[in-house]
Amino acid sequence: MILDDIKEDLNDVINDIKGDCDEFLQNVKQAENSDEMIDVIIRFKDGVLERFISDINEIETNTYNIQDTRGNY
Repeated sequence: MILDDIKEDLNDVINDIKGDCDEFLQNVKQAENSDEMIDVIIRFKDGVLERFISDINEIETNTYNIQDTRGNY
């Protein structure tokens, strides 16, 4: 069923972000100065968060496309 596929895609995105957040927290703990902390934050924001938003937007677009071609699911 299409709705199950959408839920599975969202679950995959959520699991990815959980792993990324765990890594982010580990990097925060290991930062030894403010420059390292800033680098950790920027890498997380520019990499992980942008990818998360992109993945969610893609799922949203795919969902709208499915609705347009097959009706509301």
